[in-house]
Amino acid sequence: CGPLLAYGSDAMVNFEGAVGGALGGNWSARASALYQRRDDWVTNTYPGGYWEDRGYGGDCVKFCLEHVAQHFLTGTPLENTGRDYLKNLQIEDAIYRSAAEKRYIALT
Repeated sequence: CGPLLAYGSDAMVNFEGAVGGALGGNWSARASALYQRRDDWVTNTYPGGYWEDRGYGGDCVKFCLEHVAQHFLTGTPLENTGRDYLKNLQIEDAIYRSAAEKRYIALT
């Protein structure tokens, strides 16, 4: 394959190339290069053009607490249980252990 040169919108440029060959005996060498560039911005395609960071982070805790409070105050059904929460903690722990130990962690 030959070198690859790509360009696009937002001043994006991508160049890849390599050269290699036999040096003699059982030896060979290869050199490769990669150059990438693009402007430091993205086009916001969110409907309305502006993303408001709501409903995530602290808001998810607020909504959960409101949900549980409504259960105790009015008797609305809970959509989660302690068992569900503990299972999520087990999954989260397995994810971190898997990354740290670089191995698959089986869930039971």
